[in-house]
Amino acid sequence: MITYQDARRKMLKYLATLESKDREVAELRKGLTAKEREILGLPQTEEVTSLAIIEDATIADDFGWVFFYQSRAYVDTKDPLRGLVGNAPVIISKSDGSLHVTGTAEPVETYIENFKRSGNPFD
Repeated sequence: MITYQDARRKMLKYLATLESKDREVAELRKGLTAKEREILGLPQTEEVTSLAIIEDATIADDFGWVFFYQSRAYVDTKDPLRGLVGNAPVIISKSDGSLHVTGTAEPVETYIENFKRSGNPFD
């Protein structure tokens, strides 16, 4: 069994991994010319997106916790133009601390019910 604080730390570590991958991609794109960026539809400059847990959206239940996250810029300003899209909620199991990225095609309740039933948000 893990605690909420353990689960929160695990979620923050997951977000740090996503930020690290974002940095790697940004670094690779630095070598592109302005024309290549234009062809690919990329901005001329890129910044790494800092991520944050939406603390007041966290769902706690007997199975564990569901964490939601957004860009730090959105969390700080609530400006929808600074928000992410396609960032699926994450379930962290209370029993073993396993992390399960859900999806965005269904309501979060569907992924929760699946997880409660089978231990898998997609089954």
